[in-house]
Amino acid sequence: MTPVPEADDELTAQRARLDTIVANTLSNAGPKATSRDRDALATLAVAADRFVVQRFVAALPPDAGATVLDRASGTSTSMATIIAGYPWFADWGRDTCIAMPGLMMRCGRFTEARQSLAAFAAYRRRGLVPCTFDDGSGTPQYNTVDASLWFVHAACDYLRTTGDRAGFEASMRAACLEIVEFYHKGTDYSIRVDLADGLVMEGNEQTQLTWMDAKRDGVVFTPRYGKPVEISALWYSVLLELAAAIEPTTPKAARELHQWADQAGRSFAHAYWNSARGCLYDGLTPTPSGSWLPVAEIRPNQVFALALPHSPLTQSQKESTLRVITESLLTREGLRTLDAKDSGYRPRYEGVLFERDRAYHNGTVWPWLIGPYVDAVLRVGNFSAAAYAKGREAIAGLIEELERSRAVPGPVGSLAEVYDADALPDGTRRPEGCLAQAWSVAELIRAIVTLSNEGEKK
Repeated sequence: MTPVPEADDELTAQRARLDTIVANTLSNAGPKATSRDRDALATLAVAADRFVVQRFVAALPPDAGATVLDRASGTSTSMATIIAGYPWFADWGRDTCIAMPGLMMRCGRFTEARQSLAAFAAYRRRGLVPCTFDDGSGTPQYNTVDASLWFVHAACDYLRTTGDRAGFEASMRAACLEIVEFYHKGTDYSIRVDLADGLVMEGNEQTQLTWMDAKRDGVVFTPRYGKPVEISALWYSVLLELAAAIEPTTPKAARELHQWADQAGRSFAHAYWNSARGCLYDGLTPTPSGSWLPVAEIRPNQVFALALPHSPLTQSQKESTLRVITESLLTREGLRTLDAKDSGYRPRYEGVLFERDRAYHNGTVWPWLIGPYVDAVLRVGNFSAAAYAKGREAIAGLIEELERSRAVPGPVGSLAEVYDADALPDGTRRPEGCLAQAWSVAELIRAIVTLSNEGEKK
């Protein structure tokens, strides 16, 4: 066979590039990292690289300027972004911002993280960052309530992780402040803060603005308009995260964010507390009379009220909520999206598209939720040795899934988008949906790094 020097050179360069990414990822592993942790992180770092791509854009917004992309690096016509999953997803604002801490920042890809955050910031409209981009025209779409809040969380995580105050101030700070201002006064899709209680409300019967967004033939399978629990939890936490980020430079603005958070926090624990079940309602739905009807479904969205850096719940509420989540939703592959005792529960993600979409968030297990679950375990357990042990137990199944040799189709060296709600006789679940999903990979990276730093980082 005739050698092809150019191909050999490219292969060598790609191997060297991946070696650097793996080394950067392993450098974040803490002193408690086991050899299995390090092997898993090495595999996951390579898997993560497949999702980080460049989106070439015909034209950036006219005011984008040098803050949007790193023009010095020669990427002025493209933006670093994250493909949500293979084979059929493009880049989504929600998925990018959720996956970024694990997929980029815990892998040492700080420049790409900054570029991506800056680019999504440049595309914001009335306080909303794009949900996704049209596959044909590239036109941004904005039909999401949580992507902007996840953007603020990711930007604050960037600042905490890198200490890059200049990068944050130049390309993220203004966007973060605009997001919370528009959410407070109101923006598209009826997204606004209810001034009566300080909680975020959104949408109507026909919208699907949260991550549980399955809709087909006019049927919204998980209607969550009103005040979804994770949106109010995100709102409360990002207000305090952003206040901490801007306090050194603008203490007056930080005090206002604290005031908004105080009102939301006081309302949250009362409005969402399901005393009969000892956990949180999944949401509050508006009634014609102007009151709010609690939704008593047991879903994983409540985990964010425990997992985010700031929680409005009491310690006893946190402990009880975590116990319900663990008993009702935890599996070896992630969290179920609905309690198996619920009449709407679907044990299998299978059948025609309508039936798959019906099952998508009604039982189906999502691996990415293991990341916030581990955060919840550690925070509720006050970062004790027992909490770290429980967190390690929670990720063991996904590490086994990553290592699995397959005789049937499934992810190899990566993690799937979803898994069946009910297990097979051997205790495992069938992988379904995308066979390589960005936030599945990202949240396991983040969980392993966090757990391996036991006693080092709080």
